[in-house]
Amino acid sequence: MVARSWGKASPAEADAAYEVAIRSSRAADVAGTARFERGRAAWNRNEDAAADRDFAALVERFPEHQSVPEALFARARIAETRGDPGAAIALYEEVVRRAPGSRLATDCAWRAAFVRHLEGDHTAAATAFAALPADRDDAAYWRARALDASGDSAQARALWDELRTRKPETGFAWWIDRRMGVLDGRPTFGPSAGSAGAPPPAPPPLAGAAAYHYGRGRLLTSLGLRADAVRELQATEAATGPDPFLLDAYREAGAHGAAVRVAIRLDQAGRPGMERDLYPRPYGEEFTRGGVQAGVDPLLLASMARQESLFEATALSPAGARGVLQLMPGTAAQVAGAPVSPSALNDPSTNIALGARYMGGLLQRFDGRIVLAVAAYNAGPDAVDRWLARAPGVPGDEFVERISFRETRDYVKAVLRNYRAYHLLYGDGDLPSPRLF
Repeated sequence: MVARSWGKASPAEADAAYEVAIRSSRAADVAGTARFERGRAAWNRNEDAAADRDFAALVERFPEHQSVPEALFARARIAETRGDPGAAIALYEEVVRRAPGSRLATDCAWRAAFVRHLEGDHTAAATAFAALPADRDDAAYWRARALDASGDSAQARALWDELRTRKPETGFAWWIDRRMGVLDGRPTFGPSAGSAGAPPPAPPPLAGAAAYHYGRGRLLTSLGLRADAVRELQATEAATGPDPFLLDAYREAGAHGAAVRVAIRLDQAGRPGMERDLYPRPYGEEFTRGGVQAGVDPLLLASMARQESLFEATALSPAGARGVLQLMPGTAAQVAGAPVSPSALNDPSTNIALGARYMGGLLQRFDGRIVLAVAAYNAGPDAVDRWLARAPGVPGDEFVERISFRETRDYVKAVLRNYRAYHLLYGDGDLPSPRLF
């Protein structure tokens, strides 16, 4: 679609093109899609009223359009923002009715419960959170929050304790620490210290294509031809499936992201002891040096890098962000005081040093509050200022759930989870009590 191709660069021209599509056709796949795309573009520009009009028109005129559930969800979020909880709950529940069993419906059920909690209907909120899938940490945590607010502090503390014990690495454990106190000692998470030096697993007997590609991959790694080596190892993985012997092969070739992805598949298949592979610590010296110089916990930087790039030195986002900490060239130049070349941003040492300095500046701007600095790293400090102004004085855990951008909200939660895991695996002494908010 022409309008979509203009995107953020020319919103007026894009809107005009969408209007042509809307007026020239009554077909759902043309006019309905144009309504949805224009509404989504307006919503992304924080033009909530215009977005709501387009989403409402889509639902009214093309009720069977495939994007109607997403449009209803967006209208619910807009209603939340403008302070209309009744409309928000009704719209969320409409999504649940229209798209039962979908991930969007589950998310809408969660948000309807959350809005009820914010409005003081804590008993109904707790009941709604309890009906959500048991594997959702956010439902378990906020069910306890609702119970605590309703006066049932004993059950709330029991639920928090169960969640923190069952999932010590969950990001919600940081908030539980603040409500129940930090645990004495360190929760059990990951392999024991005695297994940290275990030799890497040997490859199973390989034959045919797997043996051919694996041998070539190891040879190319030894020759320093890492990009070619990674392609051969990927061909090996295509033949063997995820296997522990690939972890070190990928890491030696510098493909840390590929190694983490293998670890995720092995963990999902039920293989124990994958924690250090799921949360590795490449570029440890660079993170330590950059963090110390910028006044940022090196483990926080590693937590961000895992989410930003899976530690891929040459990672490139569609928006142009580069390297381990996914720096935009303009941001890197601002921090460095001079233009920074793409090749320099692909160098982990340079990228981490500049990313650490940028994060250090964000922490200073937001008084050391990690949640706000991490959100600003993803969405920009102006967006964070706007979110703070919309909900002044709210608790930190609530602020996270109020973040308007789904990508940023999920990013903050993921970084907090990573940060917890990294401290459990690599931190010294008792768990810290970082200033989250």
